[in-house]
Amino acid sequence: MTTTTLVLERRGDDETAQRVREVLDGETGVARVLTRADRGEVYVRHSAAKAPRHRLLSRLEDEGLAVRVKGR
Repeated sequence: MTTTTLVLERRGDDETAQRVREVLDGETGVARVLTRADRGEVYVRHSAAKAPRHRLLSRLEDEGLAVRVKGR
C-alpha cells in the first residue's frame, strides 16, 4: 500500500473534497480516503498495483474534478 496526496484546485473547497472522497471510496484497490479541504489536500491509501495513480486521476477527471498529485 502507498499513500498519494492529491491537491485540490481550490483550497478550502469542501464540496469538491467530499466529491473526490465519494468517487474514490468505492474504487478497487483504494483502502482509505481522507480529505483536508482546509489544506486543499486529499490523502489516498491505495494499492499501486490495483489502483495506480494514473487510474485514480483519470477516474476523477472523468467526473470533472480538478486535482493533481502533490509535487507535480
